[in-house]
Amino acid sequence: MSPSHNIISFGNAAREHRSVLDDKTLKAVSACRSVMVRTLPRLTDGLFEKLDDALYELADKSETGSVQEGYFDAMREVRKQRNRIQNDFIQGLKERFDGFWRFGPAANAEKPGAKPEAGFSLMEEDDLEESLAINDMVAKGENLHERELYAMEQRFVSMLKDEGVSHQSNPVAPAAICACFGNSLKGLEVEIPVKLVIYKLLDKQVLQHLGPLYREINATLEKAGVMPMLMPRTRQKAHAPAVRKETAGPLPEGRQGQDSQRRDTAGAAEDEAVSARIFSSLQQLLDLRRQQDGVSVPVAETMALPPVDQSELMGALSFMQKVNVELLSSAPALGAAMAADTDIKSALLSKLKIGQEGEEAKALGRADNDTIDVIAMLFEFILEDKNLPDVMRALLGRLQIPMLKVALLDKSFLSKKQHPARRLLNRLAQAAFAWSEGDGAAGDDLYEKMESVVKRILSEFDSDLALFEEIDQEFGAFLEKEQHRSEAAEHRIRQISRGKAQLKAARRQVAGEIEARLKGREVPKVVAVLLRHAWRDVLLLVNLRQGPESRAWTNALALMDEILWSVEPKFDQAERQRMLQRMPAILKELREGLTSISYDPCKMTKLFKYLQACHIAALRPAQSSGGESRAETPGPDAGTGGLEPAVEPAGDRGIEEIVLEGLEVVEEEGPEDDDAEAGVSDEYSAQVEALAVGTWLEIIGDNGTASRVKLSWKSVADGFLVFVNRRGIKMMEVSTGELAALLRAGNATVLSDLEVPLMDRALSSMMEALNNMEEQRPSKKA
Repeated sequence: MSPSHNIISFGNAAREHRSVLDDKTLKAVSACRSVMVRTLPRLTDGLFEKLDDALYELADKSETGSVQEGYFDAMREVRKQRNRIQNDFIQGLKERFDGFWRFGPAANAEKPGAKPEAGFSLMEEDDLEESLAINDMVAKGENLHERELYAMEQRFVSMLKDEGVSHQSNPVAPAAICACFGNSLKGLEVEIPVKLVIYKLLDKQVLQHLGPLYREINATLEKAGVMPMLMPRTRQKAHAPAVRKETAGPLPEGRQGQDSQRRDTAGAAEDEAVSARIFSSLQQLLDLRRQQDGVSVPVAETMALPPVDQSELMGALSFMQKVNVELLSSAPALGAAMAADTDIKSALLSKLKIGQEGEEAKALGRADNDTIDVIAMLFEFILEDKNLPDVMRALLGRLQIPMLKVALLDKSFLSKKQHPARRLLNRLAQAAFAWSEGDGAAGDDLYEKMESVVKRILSEFDSDLALFEEIDQEFGAFLEKEQHRSEAAEHRIRQISRGKAQLKAARRQVAGEIEARLKGREVPKVVAVLLRHAWRDVLLLVNLRQGPESRAWTNALALMDEILWSVEPKFDQAERQRMLQRMPAILKELREGLTSISYDPCKMTKLFKYLQACHIAALRPAQSSGGESRAETPGPDAGTGGLEPAVEPAGDRGIEEIVLEGLEVVEEEGPEDDDAEAGVSDEYSAQVEALAVGTWLEIIGDNGTASRVKLSWKSVADGFLVFVNRRGIKMMEVSTGELAALLRAGNATVLSDLEVPLMDRALSSMMEALNNMEEQRPSKKA
């Protein structure tokens, strides 16, 4: 960059608006300008590097071809205009920076997101959406860098002789950066969703990383001797509590401890109050259920008996837990059945010897009794949840005793969504959802990992809740590795599927172009075979490599038209003369096209020999009806003996390699195009049409084994669907009609979306069931 880029010119206009800055201040301003011009281009480089990946990912996830093509068009447009956008952005910032020091802050104030050329009432919906996005970015950027901006603006005030400087007038604040970047995008013709992606990356890659720039500007001014009387507290924003907390200044050490203790106590009290309210609601609904079932619950409070001590209760549960893990280790199948069928409460009462003759009279306290019933209901939901495979339900059912102990020790287990034990249970259920019985328990890494987690909890958990945090982190790391491998494999499958779909579409287009020209037209057999086979492969190659809108595609079609014209009888002398002039070029282009697909040279020689005979016949139309001339043209036998082998198709392997760019092609029979079920229109076909990529299904195989698969690719062109398992391995490829037939026959089931965690669904289901009892209560009285 030339030195002139860092020099600020203050002409007569500056003197008209304000006093001239002294040399020392000018030098400091120029140094700040250099920091800005050096730093921001690096940040925008990061933005554009991420933008290409972001748009490609959106295109990859698009469910329609038009949306996908829109993202690819946007990628090309952004690449073309990247240098122009970055140059305009930096130039705009330099002009704004210079104007700030020449004309003062008032002339430089920017209202972020505003459209000066149109009033708000006339603003179009897209403009409004863009404006809101910019305003949101500016607000977040100002909050994030409030301390640095405040110090910088105080120094600017000092340099400008006490003139007011705000975030809106500051030439390097987020508002100015967003305004200049928005202006640089005006020549970029893309849809608003793409612009919003760009602004999102502007926030992530530029605005969130302005701290070093601001600190360097402050350090530069401080070094230049610009030391304003900074207030001990920065300016506050009503919508930025985090900033207020950060900038309020340190408290004395003693008060810090007291304040922290008060906050911790208040937070704990609030959590405890929430837990108490939820548990109280559950208790009331449980009482209602017992009344309707005619069950009387003997608890210590109603029977005037001493309650079971918590240590005794926990000891009994720990003993049952130990017996459970020993049984599971020796006989897993029997242990799973026990976990599903055993009445934990009855076994617990028996262990505590409650109600047994000759034992000390005692009873469970109401809170403990209700906690046991609540956890029992939660695990009833888990064991009946059809979204989980049977084997996994039994495995998770083994955790009922440990989770009961957690709930007895910590009532926030029922109310706190991020409770370590609750989070681990949800994570286990989410992982189990994608597991298939066809994977088999023995040797399956996911099942073995989950089983080891369950066994560890049963073996090690006594009363230390920190164990769940540790196991949750370990299991989360395991799932992250699994997901990474799965995504890589699935991405490969999508690439192959996309390549096959592209090849199929290209074949259809090529066949359509050829048949449209041959329909109703009498041409020599050699020409028909040439176009339907050898030249078909040339057209495929051009279509896939350069696209159907390229000049090469247009030229290849034009050459096909000229070949057909060249074999038509030429009765006019001018036409014969034109043909003689064009033939060398036609044959040259034909040879180049066939060479591009590595056409057999021997076959090419024979082909050109037969074409020569056709061309001679076309130049002598009057003689071609006579017997002597016809001898020069290959007859039917010649076509069978030498012609057809000479133009035998080159095959599709080379074409597929072009489409898939070197990816391994799995040789397999694809689904037939003539789908017998395609014409059926009912609720099942509508359900298939509505399936979104990422939807999970359970498929029953011929042997009755259930497998869980995820929709990974949906071809818009021909409606074929590609499904993968949890490892990202392709499991099946079917048409929409075939999948509808599976649903119709009950051999396929669309699984519910499991965005809501297991514990949340279980609690909601339980509350709904108990509330239904409450609603039915008056009708029973009647």
